[in-house]
Amino acid sequence: LRVRTAADYERRRAGFARTSDTIRRNELVERHRGLLRTREFIHDRRSMVIVRLRDDQGHAIEDFDFLLTGKRNDPNLLPEGFFVDRQRNSHDRSVLTYFLNHSRIEGAPAARATRGKRRTARGAVRGVESLGIQITPRPDEGFVHYTRAALRAQKRNLAEFLKPDQTTLVDIVLRRVVRRGVFVIKNTERVRPRGEDFTKQRPGAPIA
Repeated sequence: LRVRTAADYERRRAGFARTSDTIRRNELVERHRGLLRTREFIHDRRSMVIVRLRDDQGHAIEDFDFLLTGKRNDPNLLPEGFFVDRQRNSHDRSVLTYFLNHSRIEGAPAARATRGKRRTARGAVRGVESLGIQITPRPDEGFVHYTRAALRAQKRNLAEFLKPDQTTLVDIVLRRVVRRGVFVIKNTERVRPRGEDFTKQRPGAPIA
């Protein structure tokens, strides 16, 4: 905590990075001897992504589907082991946290076995070709609603935003669409004393 200048901070940061790299190399493959057999576990690097959804008025959007997609913009084509964990914030349901296997995103060389005749505990990992987002907010129709949103990120952009052993905060703002007819005042007393039935009225064009 005794950091007073930017140079002090950079020296500390570089020192922690070197220590982390050393620990990662030494503890990449863990050998665990069980009752019946000995197993090896791979400890890949991780990345955390926190996603917050708001509309353009600053209101939280709590009802939505959020998908991460792989190649061809397909959520089923993400590599095995890509997701480590995902949680929804219990106090703010517009916030999602993803814990991802960064080695599956970026790619990694083969992991060498600790002992025995096998040369590798796991072969090289290619990484993902692209990573995208699909959002389906609700309501998605009616007089006031949101529209679907999508973003496709190429692999060359992933390294810039997703770092190993770091957290990335992503704020997503969706526009709330208000259509004509959401609020109308009419004087219909002389024609229809009981008022006008508006239950079957269709939404009009969006209000700018």
